[in-house]
Amino acid sequence: MTTKSARLAIKDALEDLTEKKLKKFRAALLDRRGEPRVKTNAVDGKDLLTITDVLVSTFTSGALQVTVELLTEIGCNEEAKKLGEFTQHERKHTPVISVSKRKGSSSSAVSAEDISTHFVDQHRTTLIERVSNPMVILDKLLMRMAAKPTPQDKMRVIFSFLRLPGTKGKDALYQILKEDYRSLVSDLERSS
Repeated sequence: MTTKSARLAIKDALEDLTEKKLKKFRAALLDRRGEPRVKTNAVDGKDLLTITDVLVSTFTSGALQVTVELLTEIGCNEEAKKLGEFTQHERKHTPVISVSKRKGSSSSAVSAEDISTHFVDQHRTTLIERVSNPMVILDKLLMRMAAKPTPQDKMRVIFSFLRLPGTKGKDALYQILKEDYRSLVSDLERSS
């Protein structure tokens, strides 16, 4: 998805908010615990266009997901759902696995997990257990790491690098896994 379409989608979602809800959104954004953090002076008292630009520039490809999470947090479930649907529609060719609403759940709240889960997040444990030569992945990602004694420890290091905002690192890992561990990826995709 292009930055321009992400920016427009976020702007459209924030335009639907009342001034009171926009104020709650700003507060939730400032209170957000994850990295990167947004500075108070970047959004405090700012209009929705400025907030949109801050979201896109701070969280890059993860801006839509962060916006969905924050909208859900402040109780703007319809806006979160609409933005989540747009995100899924626009990203249908990326390695993201849609997760349907949990069975038996009658709540209209939309959590981040209900929107989508990236392949490498969904299969983290299995990838750690079954990737036998993580050095191939590290070479392709041009990462350096301290010597770790087991393949499982090496995979844990790789996942620590993937906690960056957005999905660029995860997408790169997914592509490498598809090239070098084709049968493992196929097995995991069939089991989803």
